[in-house]
Amino acid sequence: FSRAASDLRGATDRLAMRDRLRVLLVDDDEVLGRSLARSLQWSRLDVVPCTGVAALTLLRMEPVDVVATDFALHDRHGLGLLDDVAALAPRAGRVLFGASVPQTVVDAALRRRRIHAFLRTPFSGDDLVAAAATAAARAGVVDEGHPLTVH
Repeated sequence: FSRAASDLRGATDRLAMRDRLRVLLVDDDEVLGRSLARSLQWSRLDVVPCTGVAALTLLRMEPVDVVATDFALHDRHGLGLLDDVAALAPRAGRVLFGASVPQTVVDAALRRRRIHAFLRTPFSGDDLVAAAATAAARAGVVDEGHPLTVH
């Protein structure tokens, strides 16, 4: 038991020292995803763009800190994808984005902790940085006040 606690403390300490968040950006528009990832190279986000089909496969292969997904994916619903993310990676922050998401859906998802942050599209790179930091803090990936959460 003490060995497991020590390993957990070590992992937490390593996370506290990191200066970047790894964000899986899920959108059916691959060009938009790649463009947003390139435009955020200046930020404290390491953005990995992918489609809804690839998201869970990528998440199983390599852990991420935050998953940000479009509400309206071609192959599935963004909230359903984030529910699967919560089951696979319960400590990952979850961000939902979309243009036509009813506010009642957003409020219920936030209240039930299905998501940690929401972005109305269109949004800027700065908006994504802020939402990812908020989601990471709410999910416990980083502490409030960590340099990643200061923007």
